[in-house]
Amino acid sequence: MRLRRAGFALTSVLWGVILIAAIGTIALLHGGDAVAGMRNRALAQQTYWRAFACASEARAEAETVLRNEATESARLDVWRQLPLHLSVQGEVTPGCEVTWYARGDRIPAQTSDSTGLARALASFVGPTDAMSIIAALADWQDADDVERTGGADADWYRVQGESGPTNAPIEDPRELASVRGLREVPALQRLFAADSAPIALNSAPEAVLRSLPGFSDGVVAALLLRRNLRPLHSLVELLGSVPPSDQTALMEALPTLDRLATLTPSGWFLEVRASAGEPAVRSSLRLSLALVHSRTTVQQLWSTW
Repeated sequence: MRLRRAGFALTSVLWGVILIAAIGTIALLHGGDAVAGMRNRALAQQTYWRAFACASEARAEAETVLRNEATESARLDVWRQLPLHLSVQGEVTPGCEVTWYARGDRIPAQTSDSTGLARALASFVGPTDAMSIIAALADWQDADDVERTGGADADWYRVQGESGPTNAPIEDPRELASVRGLREVPALQRLFAADSAPIALNSAPEAVLRSLPGFSDGVVAALLLRRNLRPLHSLVELLGSVPPSDQTALMEALPTLDRLATLTPSGWFLEVRASAGEPAVRSSLRLSLALVHSRTTVQQLWSTW
């Protein structure tokens, strides 16, 4: 009988030890989570201020370059092709990357010109995939839930277990990462913009230029060559430098191009991505800058950290 009591007592002690160990393990895990959370918050603060410092340096250089021009016309020429005059871009310091792009360097996501969109997408995907992306982009933004041929509407996203579409014009560029066809190819997401700014002829990439009416391969090649020498000042200038076979189509498109394109962007986006730690914690900062005389002014600022 005493042996049974001794065994019972020993078993109780063992269970007590196990319970205490379990409680200690749980506390340690929670403590580890707390430490990891504190570490991530500290690194997030660090990367935010790193991004802020890089953005300040890049903006200061832009203002110096603009102030160095003696005349308003020379200053506008610099503004039209601002990144070409700057050294603070790319990987500025380890863990800090700076990108400049004009308001107008991307295709408005609300555009309904499927022919122009197909020309722009041809650099990335085949004709069938291009038409599917165009349909999915339209389905995301139209007011109904009727799926276009090759597109994707509410039923398609529901089957995928995802939310969408919004059935409204895209206003946040992050939406593009959810659109069928764009989400699979990140490079395509950077082809589109959430605003309706006219395309900047002096800075827009080749694929974006191809989306414009009248911009055949010959016209695009002529513009790229022309703006490598100096900024384009008028569409008439461009007309005189394109092959004769492309002039008629470009002339017919001129009235439309006055609305769809611009020689001088209304603003530039300064985008900074910073990272720190291992595994890396990342922050991003995006400023929308406008030109006021020889200074830049911040129109909007977005940050994630």
